[in-house]
Amino acid sequence: MKRFSFIWIMLAMALQAMAQQGLAVNKVFEGQVVPSEKMVETRVRGRDIAKYQLSFFRSLRFHCTPAQAEEIFTLVEKEKSLKSVRSGSGYADSKEARTLMVQLPPSAKGNRFVCVKAKKTGKNQLQMILIYMEGKLDSLDKLAEILKN
Repeated sequence: MKRFSFIWIMLAMALQAMAQQGLAVNKVFEGQVVPSEKMVETRVRGRDIAKYQLSFFRSLRFHCTPAQAEEIFTLVEKEKSLKSVRSGSGYADSKEARTLMVQLPPSAKGNRFVCVKAKKTGKNQLQMILIYMEGKLDSLDKLAEILKN
């Protein structure tokens, strides 16, 4: 029984890791832009996010350089998208946050979204959060409202 449980848990983890496969932004989730040990990762599945019409939520929070931030924004902008929303003019000389939200074409698991936000925290330091979500939620506008709260 323990062996079966272990196999089931490993399979579930492998499927979660594959959620972003085929996306340019997967490079960030794999730790190829910012080292994995410098990131805080959160994964949520199930009832906790079902009320938001989501079935999977994965986020990375980390500090990075402006060059790394630009690479991440470029990767998100490369994604084939149905709709995107940008806010903020940048972070070079201000405390203003820069945000990009993208609705990706749906997969077999549902609608997919990628969001990235960067805010200047120091002279040459930015705090970033990168989020990948999937589920029944069908609107980038609804997602923006959820993320506001």
